[in-house]
Amino acid sequence: MITEVVPSPTKCTGKICEQFRAAIQEHGLPKTHAIFEGYLNALVFSYAARCAH
Repeated sequence: MITEVVPSPTKCTGKICEQFRAAIQEHGLPKTHAIFEGYLNALVFSYAARCAH
């Protein structure tokens, strides 16, 4: 079993965190761990899909 914990979407200072907050604000969604995790999953999936073309 593998588990991971995403950083706080309101407190992290990384570039991806800043991009997430900007995207979330644009759509008026709350900054929750679940939405942040989904955002990160989408980033990883889209990168993998681009690489697999």
